[in-house]
Amino acid sequence: MVINKQIRFMVMIFIVGVIMGTLSSIVMASSATSIKKSYSVNGYHYFNQATIHAEADNYVTAVLYAESAYEVPAGYIGVNARLYKNTSLCTSTGMSYNGNPIYGMGISTGGACGSGSYKANGVSAAWNGTSYNTYDSYDTPFLPY
Repeated sequence: MVINKQIRFMVMIFIVGVIMGTLSSIVMASSATSIKKSYSVNGYHYFNQATIHAEADNYVTAVLYAESAYEVPAGYIGVNARLYKNTSLCTSTGMSYNGNPIYGMGISTGGACGSGSYKANGVSAAWNGTSYNTYDSYDTPFLPY
């Protein structure tokens, strides 16, 4: 009988631990999005927008998305997402360009730089016929992490 009570007690502790772990992950996840920035280049209309996601397990990511109202040829859109801790750059993806005709593309950073307040922004590029015009996105609001 004593063994059955110990097993039941251990199972209950395990279940409580799983529930608490799940709830803390749900509570810690949050995100914020910047205002869209619109621009036109070489007859194409675009917008860019930054998003930040903060999740459990020391993971914060910045996402930059650029989209066109019409399908654009390969090489016409570039995106670079940047993640900041407080006001210092934590990580950046570098510029990536579309390899095929598309309507839009996004890119995301990974990781985090420890506890603090995080924000995201980025830069998108649009082909003007001879070179790229670049457009900084607006910043997301800061998220504590």
